Amino acid sequence: TGIPLDECAKERGTSIYMPDDRIAMLPAEISDKLCSLRAGEDKLALSLMVDLDSALQISGYRFAPSVIRVKRRLTYSEVNLLHDRDEDIDVLARVTQDLMQQRLEAGAIPQPPYEIALSVEPDGNVSIKKIERDSISRIIVSESMILANRLAAEFLGSADVPALFRSQGPPKERVEGDLNNDLFCIYRQRRQLQPLSLQTRVAAHSCLGVPAYTNMTSPLRRYMDLVTQRQIMSTLLDASPAYDESQLADMLMEVEPAVKRANLIKNRRHRYWMLKYFKKMQGQTLQALVLEKHARNYRVVLTDALFECNLPFLPTVQLKPGEYIQVRIDRSNPRDDVFKISLG
Repeated sequence: TGIPLDECAKERGTSIYMPDDRIAMLPAEISDKLCSLRAGEDKLALSLMVDLDSALQISGYRFAPSVIRVKRRLTYSEVNLLHDRDEDIDVLARVTQDLMQQRLEAGAIPQPPYEIALSVEPDGNVSIKKIERDSISRIIVSESMILANRLAAEFLGSADVPALFRSQGPPKERVEGDLNNDLFCIYRQRRQLQPLSLQTRVAAHSCLGVPAYTNMTSPLRRYMDLVTQRQIMSTLLDASPAYDESQLADMLMEVEPAVKRANLIKNRRHRYWMLKYFKKMQGQTLQALVLEKHARNYRVVLTDALFECNLPFLPTVQLKPGEYIQVRIDRSNPRDDVFKISLG
């Protein structure tokens, strides 16, 4: 810490991933080469070993500095294709599916059933693709990350070591319905969630259904994760924490605005390319779900793109939240940030 490279990473706070570009937190020589988990190369790492009993309950765990070598580097699609044909992947799938079920039973809020991936070709053509969140590969990765982040928080909390902990209070209201598949139910529930909080002492994360949570799995693209790993390493070495509580509090004042700026850039860039995508669909009709009724418009989401927008209010037509309708794209201008729809 204190070196120019570290200060630059702290100032950025996070890498920014956009449909057409990436702004990395660290130089490519580090993130893509020196520290990248490339197959067949020895890499320094901080490993987490977890012991599970026959009921897949955590019976113990430990963090340790390590040297690892990746044998196989697989894509999400490759893992999905190997399911039921590869013993290692099948074991990971069974364990992580059970971990996810344990979180849901502890009150975790399910994610929407799919997310939208935008891609931009070199010629500027924009396409979107639905990515199923319940695919085996996605569950393995997400549940492994949540487990590692949870145990990192528990480890530091039990050692009374301050860190940048994430927490979230219980939702203001628990919505009845199918939170796994009903899009309207999912949106209603997410509007009842309490805001996320960052603090230097451990606390529960209701939305994830875990008793403690931090971030430590992506130190090459999030500064928070790098800080957490430094706190863990100093604890393992029986040294004073890399950061004391006052330093972490000061860091929050610096890193949080940086991450908010990065998210703003990411969201604006995402919206720009979504409007670019819709521009070629002007005059076409799409399915939409009515989310809310306001004084002058309805808030709707275009279901195939998970894109929220406003539908002008028509006195002669009464729509109800939860109703599926057809809307027409009248105008989409990404440069002027204009998007207009009407009933189809």
